[in-house]
Amino acid sequence: MKHLKIAAALLVAGMATSAFALDGEMSLKGNVQTQVTKSLADDSTNFSSGWIRANVGGQYKSENLEGLIMLRIF
Repeated sequence: MKHLKIAAALLVAGMATSAFALDGEMSLKGNVQTQVTKSLADDSTNFSSGWIRANVGGQYKSENLEGLIMLRIF
């Protein structure tokens, strides 16, 4: 899991730095998503389960090419 986060960070950093050499428009995109659930049958006051994930990536647009790369990190 640690290597995946490092690889994702390097990919996003590489896309951001290569944007200066491109003739088109490069933008970074991303969001964070969370979800938790609570069981009504459970007497505990805590949430029953939950998750969090981040979506990061880059989008490139020019006259001849459009591209979008997104990485989902759990």
